[in-house]
Amino acid sequence: MLAGLRPFQRRTVDHVIRRFYGPDPTRRFLVADETGLGKSIVARGVIARAVEKLQDDPATTSIDVVYVCSNSDLARQNLARLNVTGHDAAVSPGRLAMLAATHGRIHRDDSTWQTPINLVSFTPGTSFNTRNNVGNAEERLLLLEILWHQLGLQHRLDQRAAYRVCQGAVGSWQRMSDRHLACRRSWGTLDPEVVAYVRAEAAAPDANHASLVEWLSTLIGQHRVGSQITDGLRAEAAEATRQGRELLIRSGLAVLEPNLVILDEFQRFKDLLNTGSDAGELAEQLFGHPKAKVLLLSATPFKAFTLAEERDQDDHQQDMFDTLEFLAKGGTHHSMDEIKAGLRHYRTTVLRGESPADQASLLRHRLLPLMSRTERPAAVQQNRVREVVHRVDRVTADDLLEFARLDALAGSVEAHMTVEYWKSAPYFANFMDGYQVHTKTRTALQAQDPDVVAQLRIVRRLPRSDIEQRRPVDLGNGKLRELAAQTTGAGWERLLWVPPTLPYTTPGGPFGDSAEMTKRLIFSSWMATPTAVASLLSYDADRRLAEFGRVLDRRRQRARLTYRMQDGRAASMSTLALFWPVPALARLGDPLATARSHGEAVNPQEVLRRASGVIAERFREPGQESAASELDHWYWATALTFDKRLPVNPAVEAADIAGLMSSGTPADDDPGSGSGGARAHVEALAALEPPSAGNRPPELADTVAALACFGPANAAWRALRRLVKPGDAVTERTVWEQAVRVAEGLRSLFNRPEAMNLLDGLYGSEPPYWRAVLRYCADGNLQAMLDEYAYQLAAERPGTMTEATLADIAAEMSATPALRRATFRVFDPDACESTQSLDAAFAMRYGDRTGSTTVGARPQEVRQSFNSPFWPFVLASTSVGQEGIDFHHWCHSLVHWNIPANPIDFEQREGRIDRFRGHAVRRNVIADLGRDILRIPGNEHPWDVAYRLAEERSEQRDQLYGSWLYDGPAKIERTLFEFPFSKDEIALQQVKRDLALYRLAFGQGRQ
Repeated sequence: MLAGLRPFQRRTVDHVIRRFYGPDPTRRFLVADETGLGKSIVARGVIARAVEKLQDDPATTSIDVVYVCSNSDLARQNLARLNVTGHDAAVSPGRLAMLAATHGRIHRDDSTWQTPINLVSFTPGTSFNTRNNVGNAEERLLLLEILWHQLGLQHRLDQRAAYRVCQGAVGSWQRMSDRHLACRRSWGTLDPEVVAYVRAEAAAPDANHASLVEWLSTLIGQHRVGSQITDGLRAEAAEATRQGRELLIRSGLAVLEPNLVILDEFQRFKDLLNTGSDAGELAEQLFGHPKAKVLLLSATPFKAFTLAEERDQDDHQQDMFDTLEFLAKGGTHHSMDEIKAGLRHYRTTVLRGESPADQASLLRHRLLPLMSRTERPAAVQQNRVREVVHRVDRVTADDLLEFARLDALAGSVEAHMTVEYWKSAPYFANFMDGYQVHTKTRTALQAQDPDVVAQLRIVRRLPRSDIEQRRPVDLGNGKLRELAAQTTGAGWERLLWVPPTLPYTTPGGPFGDSAEMTKRLIFSSWMATPTAVASLLSYDADRRLAEFGRVLDRRRQRARLTYRMQDGRAASMSTLALFWPVPALARLGDPLATARSHGEAVNPQEVLRRASGVIAERFREPGQESAASELDHWYWATALTFDKRLPVNPAVEAADIAGLMSSGTPADDDPGSGSGGARAHVEALAALEPPSAGNRPPELADTVAALACFGPANAAWRALRRLVKPGDAVTERTVWEQAVRVAEGLRSLFNRPEAMNLLDGLYGSEPPYWRAVLRYCADGNLQAMLDEYAYQLAAERPGTMTEATLADIAAEMSATPALRRATFRVFDPDACESTQSLDAAFAMRYGDRTGSTTVGARPQEVRQSFNSPFWPFVLASTSVGQEGIDFHHWCHSLVHWNIPANPIDFEQREGRIDRFRGHAVRRNVIADLGRDILRIPGNEHPWDVAYRLAEERSEQRDQLYGSWLYDGPAKIERTLFEFPFSKDEIALQQVKRDLALYRLAFGQGRQ
C-alpha cells in the first residue's frame, strides 16, 4: 500500500503515525503540504499504516475511516485513492443521515485484512447542516422506513398521508411511493444498531411533544386524502421531518466509532471545528470520540490577511490561532502560550533586522508536533511558471455603450452594477441570472414597468436568429475575443483530442501544427462567467465546424457509424470492422513496435507498410483484382476473419457481446443503433468465412493494414493490454471485452455532428466515412493518445491490475468521448417568461448553477472529461473548482479571468494544474528523453520507461524531480487578460505580494 509513495510523502506518513501512535501521542494533526504535492496520497499512507497497527489489536472489531470534504465530486475523486482495501464494498460515500443504509456494508476479506475496514464519506453541507434543512427525499424515506411499524402504516390511506407529510419538494405522494420502492431495493437490510437507536429516540418524549412518533402520527392523520393542507400544516410537517433527519444524523454519529477522521481542504468548512455552532457541536461527536485520530489536510489552512472592512468578522491571526488550538486539544503537552510567544519573538526579530534562524528553529520545534509542510524547492520556482499578460485591445465602442446601458438598467431597478460585471461576461443581460439586477428586472417586467421595458430593449442580447442559423456572432467581450483567438481561432475545434505527448508517428492533418496545444482552465469570481464562456466559445467552435463541413443544420445529420439493418440483414459490417477488436491484427499493426524498431516517431506510411507486407502474404497466390465498389466486402470480411481464435464465441455469446457494443453510445446521439442491430452484426460475423474466391480489390492488404494499425478497436485493445503485466490476474477475455467498451465510446465520438463536419471538411464526403475515420486516427496518433490516457487512469488506481480495475479504467475511457452536450437555459430579454437554449461541448462549465442547466453532464462527468484528452478543451469554473480538484492531466494553462482579492484563491487556482505527472511535466520529460524512450526495446510500457529514465536522470536532484518537476520548455502558464486603464495590473502585483507574505507564515517565502 505504501509502494506508490515518494520518499518525502513516506516521511510525512511516518511522522503522522509517530504523532498518532508513538510516545506522547496527539489525536489531531495537520498536513499542510503545498498544493499539488499529493496530500490525499499521504492520507492513503496514513490509513494503511493505521490499519496495520489497529488490525492486530484484539479490542478492535472494525476499523472505521471517515472522510469529510467540501463537495461530493471531490469525494468521488479521492475515495478510490483512499480505499486501501481494494474492494468497493468497503466504501460508503453519501450522507451521514443515510448511515443506516450503508454502515452494515463492510466487506470482509480475511486473506487480506484481519479486521473489517469501512471507509465512509460525508460532506458538511449534506450531513451536518440541520437548521431549516429537511434533507433529500431518500433521507426522509429512510426515516419513514425505520418508523413504518411504529407509525402504524398498515393501510393504504395512512401510507398516502405519510408520503404527503414527507413529500417536501417532490411533485406528488405517488412519486414518493415509487421512489420508496426503488430505495428499498437498493438499501437491502438496514443496519440494526442504527434502526434501534432511531426507534428508541423517536419514541422518547421531549419538551415540545410527547414524542416524534406521536407528532408524526398526528400529522399523518391531518394529511389524509381530502384534508385541507394549509401553509401552517406544511411548515409543521417540514419541521417534523427536519427533526427526524437530525435524529438520523445523531444516530449515525452514535453508532459510528471512527478510528480515523480525515478533513480534506477543511478551510472550506471551518465551522465544524467550532463547537459553538450547531454543525460544530455535531461534528465534535466525531472528533471527540475516544478512538478517533483527526487528520486535517490543507495547503492554505488559515486566512491570508484581513481587510479593513472585515475586522468585525474574521481576523487572520485569530483564524490561525483557532486552527492551532483545535490541533492542540488533541494532546496534553501543547502550549498555545508558548507558540504565540514564539511567533511574537520571531516577528520582533525580523523587524529588528536580525537573523531569525534561532527563533524559526524554536517555532519549528513547537509546531512540528501539530503540523508539517512540504514545498517545492525555491531554486526552481521562478522557472516553472510562465506569466502571460494579454492586453485586451479588442474593446469596441459597442462594448463601452453596453456598460452604460447595463448601468442604466440597474439604476432603473435600483440594483447594484459595477464595471466588474461588465468585464466578467459578454451579453450580461442574458447571463445575469442569480444577480440582484436580474431578480429586480424580472419583478419590474412582471409589473410592466415602462422604464425597465425601455431600458431592457436597448441592452445587448444574444441574436437568437443568428445562433439558430449558425451565423457568425460577435463574442461581445474583449476577454472572450482574446480567448477565442487562442483556441477556436487557432483551429482547436478541428482536434477531437489533445495531441499525445509521446507520438509514435509524425502527426498529420490538423494535428501537424498543434503539438504544443494544452487545454485551458479558467477561474472567475463571477458566476456569470462560466456559463457565458462555455456556451459562446462552444457555439463558435460548432459554427466553424458546420461551415467547414458545409452542413449548417444539425437536424440534417444522421449518425453514420451505426449497426444498420437492411431487409432484415446486417448492413454495416464496415462499422463492425472499425470497432471490433481483432487481437492478431492489433499485434501485427502496433505503431509503437514500429517506432521502437526505428528509435523514433515514424511516418504513418511506414507503420502501414510493415503490416501490409505481412497481410499480403496471405494473398500470394494469383487472383484477379478489381476496383469495383461491390467488392468492398473484401476489406471488412478479411479484417473480421483474420483471427478466429478470439477469447469470446460470437456464435454463442452474440447477445452479451451486443450489449457491450451498445453500452457506450447515448441513444440520442446514435439513432437506429440499438443492441438489436449490433446483435445481428455479431451473428453475421459468426457465420462469416474468409473471402477466397473471385475478384479482390487491389488495395486489400493496405486497407486491412490500416484497420490493424489505426482502427479504434485495435488501438483500444493494445492500450488496455499494455496495462496488464505478467502475473496480473486479468484474462484475455476481459481485455477484449473492455476494449469493446472503449471502442464504443470512440464510435460515439465519430458519430457526433461536429466530428462528421470535421472529417467531411478535411477529407471530403466522397470516400466512405469509415475510411476518413481511419485517416484521422492515423493523423492524430490515436494509439499514442490512448496509451497515454490509459496509463494516466491506471496511475490513479494504485496496486496491481485486476479485472475490476481494468473495467473501471475502460468505463471512464468509454464515457469521456461520449459525454453528452450540456444545454444552458439563459434569460431571454425579448421574452422574459421563457429562456434561450445554448449548447456546450468544446467548452464546458464546472459546477452546477441552479436553474441554468437542463440537459447535460454532472460535475463528476465534466471533470473526468476535462481530465481526458477529449473535449471539452476549455473549462470555466468559479471557486467551486478551486480546491482539491485535479485538472492537470491534459492542462497546464490557467486563465485568471479576474484577479482574486485573496492570495489563497490565487494559490489554490494554480494548484489545480501544477500536480503529479501533469501535462507540463510529461511534455518536458518527452522533450528531453523522447528518443531514448523509443530506443529501448521490449514490452515495457513506454510511460513506465519514460518515468524510470526521468528519475534515473534526476536521482541526484530533489526527490520531486521526474514526477512533479522536470526542466524543459513547457511551463505552468499563468494567463491574464488585462483591460487598458484598468486596475488589473495593480491587483496582480498586490496579490502576488500578499501571497509571498502568506508563505512567510510557514517560514518558506519563496516567491
